[in-house]
Amino acid sequence: MEESHYQRLITALKKGEEKGITEIYDLYADALFGVIHRIVTDEGQASDCL
Repeated sequence: MEESHYQRLITALKKGEEKGITEIYDLYADALFGVIHRIVTDEGQASDCL
């Protein structure tokens, strides 16, 4: 992802725009789920945490 895209994303997040939040979730949910699942160990609980 190029820097200007990140800048637009950060601007959207600062404004509280839903599209920014959705994009952050889409970008990082899989990686974050992996971390949460290692800590919680139960897949259902990990999903709830995410």
